[in-house]
Amino acid sequence: MLHVNNISKAFATGRRRIKVLKDISFYVEKGEIVALKGKSGSGKTTLLNCCCGLESPDSGKVICSGIDLKTLSAGQLSRFLRTKTGFVFQQGNLLSYLTVSENISFPLHLNGEKANNIKSRVSELLAIIGMEEAKHALPSGLSGGETLRVSVARALSHKPEMLFADEPTASLDTATGKSVLSLIRDLSRMQKSTVVFSTHDPELLSMADRVLELKDGELKE
Repeated sequence: MLHVNNISKAFATGRRRIKVLKDISFYVEKGEIVALKGKSGSGKTTLLNCCCGLESPDSGKVICSGIDLKTLSAGQLSRFLRTKTGFVFQQGNLLSYLTVSENISFPLHLNGEKANNIKSRVSELLAIIGMEEAKHALPSGLSGGETLRVSVARALSHKPEMLFADEPTASLDTATGKSVLSLIRDLSRMQKSTVVFSTHDPELLSMADRVLELKDGELKE
């Protein structure tokens, strides 16, 4: 499902060039939930971005959902991201001018889904995340936990094959964080999505099938 083969990535800072990822290789099976742990600044976000195509590695290869991301044109990559992947960001990144329902339906509109299908899917997800009564609310009226639940529903609304989540519980208390990660796990298993998420919270690692650790730019299992 996800095959990362010897990827490296470096960033220039002034006169220096810092190597964030050093010959990283791993494989994620279809339907597997994999946790990526490491200290802040260890390169977790960069690795996730390279895995889903938001960034390109300097060297190496990423094959996601059977597609070599390096071979895609800009237009093909955009379509790949819209249809094959979902992404949950640390702060949710909901569109502030759209309601809860509109945020969830946004990927479906982009993918040209029929109106009846969109309405049905949004109703289904609102029920699953327990936010039917907040469907007309704007993000500014939501708590942190609610924002992340809506973000998870949005990321999975189009039933992507791969879901990436970048420290989705970083801004939440432990109990709320566990509930959000449980939602990610349960929804992804319901629709057979493969999940890779990053965290620095050791209490959340037990919710993954497998744990990978990034340390000094290198990966350890």
